Amino acid sequence: MMDTFWNQEVEKETIQLMQDLIRIRTINSEKNEILAVQYIAHLFKKAGIPYEVIESAPGRGNIIATIKGGTEKPIIMLSHLDVVDVDYKAWKHDPFAAVIDNDEIFGRGTLDTKQMTVMGLVTMLLVKRNQLNLNRDLIFIATADEENGSQYGMGFLSEKYAHLWENAYVLNEGGGFVLPNLNEKFRICASGEKGVCDITFKLKKDQHLVMKLNRILEIVTTYQSDIVTCRVVNEFYRLAGQYINHDKTIQNLWQYMSHNTLTIKGFNIDLKDGDTKDEEQIVVTFRFLPIYSKEQVLTFIDERFKSCGADYEVTKFISGYESNIDDGFVKILQEVANQYDTQARILPMIALGNTDGRFIGKDVYGYSPLLEQDSFDIVLQKVHGHNESITVESLLYGTRVTLESVLTLACGGWIGGQS
Repeated sequence: MMDTFWNQEVEKETIQLMQDLIRIRTINSEKNEILAVQYIAHLFKKAGIPYEVIESAPGRGNIIATIKGGTEKPIIMLSHLDVVDVDYKAWKHDPFAAVIDNDEIFGRGTLDTKQMTVMGLVTMLLVKRNQLNLNRDLIFIATADEENGSQYGMGFLSEKYAHLWENAYVLNEGGGFVLPNLNEKFRICASGEKGVCDITFKLKKDQHLVMKLNRILEIVTTYQSDIVTCRVVNEFYRLAGQYINHDKTIQNLWQYMSHNTLTIKGFNIDLKDGDTKDEEQIVVTFRFLPIYSKEQVLTFIDERFKSCGADYEVTKFISGYESNIDDGFVKILQEVANQYDTQARILPMIALGNTDGRFIGKDVYGYSPLLEQDSFDIVLQKVHGHNESITVESLLYGTRVTLESVLTLACGGWIGGQS
């Protein structure tokens, strides 16, 4: 099926789309994702794909496009258009020039997440161009403001468009990368996220302030979580547990995934004479595995901090989630990726941080498949770092795998003729 419309012209188009998007400077603080939205909207309009532009605030652009199909479970391709800032002096090439150097495309957003935007965009364009019959809807969503809390992106869209993902498969950021230096090959798939609870302590400026502050710091710094597991964590251990004591990356992932954490998020304390504030504040963040309910988290906080003698309130709460890792969609992702690369097993994991997937919280899979030359350790160094880049080969590989994974499900049938 693929050879009939995946060719050198499509590859050139894919590279050009990537360069065009990188050259649209959509730094979060500049609040102008609408520029990238307008570019994508033009492509959809030209292709005859229905779309809607949602501007949540001046410049904060989001876009949703849909190709209608049958009544089976829709597939959503989700990415965000905003990027973090840059230190121009630290870059080898202009971070918004999309220079190709030694078969690498350099630019802010090449890995976070304009590569995913391109993978979804090419899939939509080729499906429409080739008039394929689908057994389900394909939905493309590209958002604003993910890098700063998603208030103007998925947070805003959730108020009106949540029905789109009530029962859908979602391809999201956070995975698809190969783990290096192991005896067997794994490709990670983010299949859940920890929950987040911010607790703001208000300390009156009296003779007990220092004592209360010290007690809060002591509680946070001495907290040691027991091992906590969920289905995703258990599967990670089943597949890769043998490497925990021998590979630093696996060890770090296991430590993060299987433990809750308490950390200091904000520290706004001024003990100098002459300060006129009546109280000081300190913010503590509790990150917890997705098996905990809000009630359980609040009970933990009350029990943990009752001895500190300070007033506090929960100022942010995000539930964690985990997706179904036994679903046939995950098998498709693995089998298609292996058609165009050496054999690897999908390794589910809890995402390192929170993404727009938290607004969906079900059947969300962090998966933008790349080749081993853009392995997990390399990606970690480049995302939000200097000289962010993606190899051309990885971009084409990931786009083709995304396309065929979607079509394997949406056109009916499994890889290899399985039913």
